[in-house]
Amino acid sequence: MQAGEKKLTELAASIDHALLPLGLAAETRAYRPHVTLARIKANADIQGLREHIAAMSDFDFGSFDAHEFHLYESKPSARGSVYKKLATYDLMREKMKTE
Repeated sequence: MQAGEKKLTELAASIDHALLPLGLAAETRAYRPHVTLARIKANADIQGLREHIAAMSDFDFGSFDAHEFHLYESKPSARGSVYKKLATYDLMREKMKTE
């Protein structure tokens, strides 16, 4: 497990632990750090996308530094999910607190 993955896994466990007193059950699935790039509807024709991805040989997308992240609420609806930003967390400030 890489250092970043370990930290994210620990963060997920801390969140689960903090939510228990609020009556929210902890996630039972193993945490897998990821970024959702897109959501595709079940009936979408994605054959061209699949072919393009299969033909790719370079999966190095580079790297970046994240200075903040946003917590969103997702509410499914008949027209697709509706997202509402609940909070923004300054990672640089948090990093300074823990050093």
